[in-house]
Amino acid sequence: MLPNYCRRLPLGLLALSLLAACETRRPATEQAASAPATTDSAAVIDSAPAAPQPAPAAPLTGYHRYVGTVGKAPVVLELTISPPDAEEKEWRLYGTYYYERQGAPLILSAAGAYQPGQPLALKEETPKPDEPAETLPSGRWRATQAAGPVLSGTWESPDGRRRLPFSLREDYAGALRYELLTEKAAGPPCPPTEDQAGPRRPEAERTFLHLLGPDTLQPALRALQAPLPEQRRNQLAVELDGVDCEGTFGFYGGVEVALNGYGLLSVVTSEGEDSGGAYPNSAEELTTYDLRTGRALKLADWLQPGQEPALRRLLQQSLRAHPYASSLGLEAADLSKADLAGLGFDSEGVYCLLGDFGAPHAVQRVPVVVPYRALRPLLQPGSAVARMLRQRGLW
Repeated sequence: MLPNYCRRLPLGLLALSLLAACETRRPATEQAASAPATTDSAAVIDSAPAAPQPAPAAPLTGYHRYVGTVGKAPVVLELTISPPDAEEKEWRLYGTYYYERQGAPLILSAAGAYQPGQPLALKEETPKPDEPAETLPSGRWRATQAAGPVLSGTWESPDGRRRLPFSLREDYAGALRYELLTEKAAGPPCPPTEDQAGPRRPEAERTFLHLLGPDTLQPALRALQAPLPEQRRNQLAVELDGVDCEGTFGFYGGVEVALNGYGLLSVVTSEGEDSGGAYPNSAEELTTYDLRTGRALKLADWLQPGQEPALRRLLQQSLRAHPYASSLGLEAADLSKADLAGLGFDSEGVYCLLGDFGAPHAVQRVPVVVPYRALRPLLQPGSAVARMLRQRGLW
């Protein structure tokens, strides 16, 4: 399945094992019998204590962003590595990458069980053209190193006939280091019902964006930073008070990063309630921040004056061409009054979520995208979005 905000997912890798070689020590009795009687310092070297060996590097975890090339094409690759915990007994690795001159994200995951300290092996998948929520194999990555700040190796096509070298380095220029923190709380068990055989508790869950490193000190980004631990717990307690065993069983708040780079950060925030149906009632909000100022971009910050009708036409074309449009009855959707203020940006273009048009919850988070090449004539040349396109060679 495609990651929620669209093919973005949760990068980096390299842990070198250090092996210190030292001369095998001879037994003491053998040394005493063979060593000549002397006070020369060379004769006592063998009895000197061995230097302590460096401790093995800790396995790489968390979010990591890389830039580099596959063949000669510039790419951006992001990986998230999670260690085992109370809910997941195995290591998890997931991510995405995109070619800077194209932008469509491709999905990455570990090829087999992820093994920290072993050379990184990834499988690559791409969304099906006629079923964007499903994927097809599109490549394999074989690094010569374990997860770390530098990655190099070979990318190859699924059939192995095409091979390209790749070279990547961890890089956060114009981007943020971050982690996603999830807080959970549960109430007392609900009485058993006919529809719910097993025990069930009202629950609340929320994910927060936590900025790491020197970025946390930038006043402009203070509003993006996660609350302090006590504040997070208090917020969750309030949200837990709003759920019960009768109407709303659970509340869920999430945040995902759709674009991180070029001085821009795009996030998808969501809130949902579980009322017992097949899918939660949920709503999403798309926001793109200019990291130079910390301000959320508004339509007037990047769209040329008078170009709203042209932008609506581009969205309409993308919607009608979407493979789900016919089955959901969206071919004739009228966007003439659509609220353009809620558009978001990802690596591929400007987008809105399919659910904005009244699609069933099962597919409501599939993006409808206007690629940057089509959007470029409508952009203000001095905008933050235009700045990104120049850096990517798309302007």
